Amino acid sequence: MNKDLKLRIIIGAVFGPFIFFSAIYWEWVFSVIVFLMLIYSLKEFFYLLNKMDIYHYSIYGYFFGILIFIDFLFFSGRYFFLTFLIFLLSLSPMIFIRRDKSVLKEISWTFFGTLYLSVFITAILLILVHVDNVGLQPLAGGKIASLIFVSVWFLDITAFFTGRRFGRHSFFSSISPQKTLEGAVGGFLGAVISSIIAKHVYISFLSVWGALGIGIIVGIFGQIGDLIESAIKRKAGVKDSSPIIPGHGGVLDRFDSFILSSPVCYIFVKYFLFN
Repeated sequence: MNKDLKLRIIIGAVFGPFIFFSAIYWEWVFSVIVFLMLIYSLKEFFYLLNKMDIYHYSIYGYFFGILIFIDFLFFSGRYFFLTFLIFLLSLSPMIFIRRDKSVLKEISWTFFGTLYLSVFITAILLILVHVDNVGLQPLAGGKIASLIFVSVWFLDITAFFTGRRFGRHSFFSSISPQKTLEGAVGGFLGAVISSIIAKHVYISFLSVWGALGIGIIVGIFGQIGDLIESAIKRKAGVKDSSPIIPGHGGVLDRFDSFILSSPVCYIFVKYFLFN
């Protein structure tokens, strides 16, 4: 076992349980964790834009990212479309101020990155609040939120070790040369199986079909999220989005599978499981 892998395991063993128990028992601590994930993800995204020589409007990104976080946490997204519209309108004058042929690309990247990260990361808070409001049992929202993290972690772990041990066939090699079909299948199975096991261990109110649905969503959309981040990093010409998490890289590197899974799980939970 090499040094980087050991460090990766140690960091995961320390922070994984902390996030898990925060989601269930310490809602405000978990909210702070999600907020920090958002801020550092935005910081890393704008860093990647710098590496691609794309001018951006990071002040707008941080400001509206924080507004979306506040809206999702305290108002369940009630003012999202208003925030969305104001954000778009506030960037529009740059077309006349900058007078540069690349300004539309700059606005698009800033707008895309801010919404992608702000909405998708903080969607986990909508899940927590919605399930709690349904009134299934105490801590129900936190348990569902923690389940998504568990599924994502096992997706990443099983994809990594399955690909390392059995990987023979390239999978989207133009985006990520180390990805293999065997690793993708192993990751998918890891997400599904871990979700079903977690249901039986500590989420008795969740049906088997519900656990299966969450596992499938994470198994598919988690890997799409990983590929999206890999494509952006490849375009930027960097291996990691930042070195902030020893052994893991940046926040985007560690939570890329979570970012796209979270909003899809929210739709599934709200409209199909607990409507």
